[in-house]
Amino acid sequence: MKKLRAWLLLTLLVAFTVRVVWWTIEPLLPLIVGALVIVVVLGYLYHRSSRW
Repeated sequence: MKKLRAWLLLTLLVAFTVRVVWWTIEPLLPLIVGALVIVVVLGYLYHRSSRW
């Protein structure tokens, strides 16, 4: 029974940690996605220009 209780506590702790990390990252997602799009576009343009 102790082992089951420990696993349950660990599962709850992991779920809570994931939730807190999500709350921290969620407001930054539009900025991260925008920056990723800019980097991909600039990398594509640089790749195209450097091949010629």
